[in-house]
Amino acid sequence: MDRGPLVPVPNAAPARAPLEVWADALLEEAPYELEDLRGDLLLECYAEPAVTDGTPPVYSRQVRLPGK
Repeated sequence: MDRGPLVPVPNAAPARAPLEVWADALLEEAPYELEDLRGDLLLECYAEPAVTDGTPPVYSRQVRLPGK
């Protein structure tokens, strides 16, 4: 989560831990990594690579970014 190019999550990353554990760890770091942003950060994970409108996420969590 820096200013570099976006890097997809390796497919094996969630396989080493439950999705919720991986996502929660990612979101725990978000306020520190994105300290210059303010607002809400929503992370939604889907079972399918291409979702359509109305497809519910298998995981959804929102955190507040404090900003400066």
